[in-house]
Amino acid sequence: MSLKFDFDLNTALKRENVSLEILSHLRKGLEGDVAQWISDHQLLLFYMAFEQNIEKTRKAIKNYAKMKRNNSIYFHYRDPTQFFFLPVTPQKMSLVYGGLSTSDTSKFCFDTTIKTVLMVIDSCLNAQGPRNGLILIYDAKNFNFGHIRRITLSSIIFLCEYTQKCLPCKLKEIHLINCEWYLEAISTIFKPFLDNGWKLLFHRPTTDYQNLFNGNIPQNCLPSDLGGNLESIEALHKTHSERLLRMKEYFKDEENQENVSSEVLSEIRRVDFEGLSECISDHQLLLFFVAYKRDMEKTRNAIKNYFKYKKNFTHFFLNRDPKCDDIQQCLENQYNFFLPVTPLKMSVVYAAFRNSDPSKFFHDNAIKTYLMVIDACLNVHGPKNGLILLFDCKNSKIGHLKRVNKCLPVKLEEIHILNPPFYLETVLALCRPFMKHDRKLFVHTPTNDYSKLFNGKIPPDCLPSDFGGSLDSIEELHKKNTELLMKMRHYFTDEEKKLVALKRENVSLRTLSQLRESNPEGMPKCITDHQLLLFYCACNHDMDATQNTIKNYYKHKKDVPIFFHNRDPSCNFIQNCLDNLIFFYLPVTTNNMSVIYGGMRNPDPSVYFIDTAIKAFLMVIDSCLNAHGPRSGLIFIYDAKNVHYGHIRRMKLKSIKIFCNYVQESLPGKLAEIHIINAPFYFETIMALVRPFMKSDRNLFIHGPSNNYGKIFEGKIPLDCLPSELGGHLDSIEELHKRHSERLLKLKNYFIDEEKQFSIITSIHNEQSNF
Repeated sequence: MSLKFDFDLNTALKRENVSLEILSHLRKGLEGDVAQWISDHQLLLFYMAFEQNIEKTRKAIKNYAKMKRNNSIYFHYRDPTQFFFLPVTPQKMSLVYGGLSTSDTSKFCFDTTIKTVLMVIDSCLNAQGPRNGLILIYDAKNFNFGHIRRITLSSIIFLCEYTQKCLPCKLKEIHLINCEWYLEAISTIFKPFLDNGWKLLFHRPTTDYQNLFNGNIPQNCLPSDLGGNLESIEALHKTHSERLLRMKEYFKDEENQENVSSEVLSEIRRVDFEGLSECISDHQLLLFFVAYKRDMEKTRNAIKNYFKYKKNFTHFFLNRDPKCDDIQQCLENQYNFFLPVTPLKMSVVYAAFRNSDPSKFFHDNAIKTYLMVIDACLNVHGPKNGLILLFDCKNSKIGHLKRVNKCLPVKLEEIHILNPPFYLETVLALCRPFMKHDRKLFVHTPTNDYSKLFNGKIPPDCLPSDFGGSLDSIEELHKKNTELLMKMRHYFTDEEKKLVALKRENVSLRTLSQLRESNPEGMPKCITDHQLLLFYCACNHDMDATQNTIKNYYKHKKDVPIFFHNRDPSCNFIQNCLDNLIFFYLPVTTNNMSVIYGGMRNPDPSVYFIDTAIKAFLMVIDSCLNAHGPRSGLIFIYDAKNVHYGHIRRMKLKSIKIFCNYVQESLPGKLAEIHIINAPFYFETIMALVRPFMKSDRNLFIHGPSNNYGKIFEGKIPLDCLPSELGGHLDSIEELHKRHSERLLKLKNYFIDEEKQFSIITSIHNEQSNF
């Protein structure tokens, strides 16, 4: 992610006599993933702030990254409120002014004040670029004893360490103006944490500000309230507040700047995690890496433990279909849902007994469901600073204890137990042997005032109304989360399917990563592992052939909108097509083949439109690949029973050519055979149109009318995979077509999302063309 700065980099480099080669050299020596996300603008600021000393600069950047990661309270959700910067002085000094607009101590929060002044310093550096130093002027006019009580020692330590070791500019002086006698005495709190690199100056109330700054700050750099030529403090504050609001996107991007590069994830993946290193996705690697403070070794150990639990506790991690009876029964009798992310970037998961009857409680199913909700939370929220679990014991009874078998240790930030019964200590006695000492466990007695319960860590807008929050009720939130789990059904089942498919096809996730990094022409960045696996297997694990197929695939998607745009299965023209044609896929055969059946439902040629028919047929192929995954090949069965001469007149040579090219050169599946059954004598006329566009190595079989389809497909498609009309054991063609039409409607979002995926490429291409 590239941050937008107002100062021009080239101008600043020339002014400070620094080359891009020096910045490049500086970047190469940075540790971890910092080199990937820090910008040249930031490197220049640090380099000049630390006297153009490479080693000092690298150390400062390391401290800067560490401080930002470990002190999110000052760097996340940075809402601009007060302070402003002034023009650059003749000595090339940047000036930042701050003060209290009211003497009311109840409105003073020291942490928010620190956050705000750091934002203003950032906005100053963004606008003015690197200068000789920074002077901070703080007006203590409205400061009193009540404010002192609201200052915390930990925040003072942070502020001193950050401004001295990490700030991308040199803090030269701090001027405290209009300060009373007691402020200098209080400054002794700060002095143990200060070095001798900058001055802390105290000025009693005065009207002669010119002499105050010893001529270092001229009148044209001071507000009129301080005897300067600028506007009033109030007007400057208003102007700068508006500037900060315009910089909202900058601060948002800066918070998200530490994106983890694919190189870092590849480095983590190099260790063999119990033989399963290729089965973990980049998304999961990122979650682990951020959760363990970007420590490579801790991340690897956590992943090893993750796979160990997955392997040894299959009753918690397999068969996680939200629609299965066990999970449904659990959701009916327990509350499980996650809440919005807190201002401190914490994810919160709530759990409670919905039904107080112990006979409805099954411990293993409860853990499985709860872990699914945590996975859903991580899937939606992504990596956050930590996880807080809320357990409400209101409906718990001693009878639940008898049904507890094992406790699973879970890595988390805090556990809050609400409304505990008297026998809670018995439960905790079971859990404590498995809990690490650094875990924070809070047990809260029954109360009606939940506002003070979480010490400000979970604000009201992240709590249910039952706890005095502004969200919906617990019952309503549980209902919504249950619906979300149903929508995420494929997420839980696909994870197992992907592992099965990778193992079946003998493909590693590392291979898919290499294919993704090769970046074939036209391939969108958001292509899924599922799609890459289909292409790779369709091309017999040949990397070059796969890249070429992906290129052709997305070229067709872009160039042939009539087949690949507006593929909403609920729209009228698709529904009309399905009313008059028959399309569906059959079960996977014993020799690992996918089979797709097609035919005319209505023999009337006037209702036949070849472009719509091809579009619908390609949607059926996609639905088959989506359900079956990569297989040894695709077999097409086309029933020509209702095909007449009138259909030939409605065919378009161009559409046939595009279709043939697509299924042979771009399809993410291997076209193995085509069987035309019940072909009339004149079908050769139709084939004369198709054959010029068919490769010679395709197996095309034309079968006349027959009553013995078992013999036709003998050794290729067993009777268990054929409709009853073809002598098989499945339901009728009509019933199978009806079911598949319903399945297509359920895939509406899939087709919409898939179209958005390649629309991104089209949009980028158009922008480049316009440029």
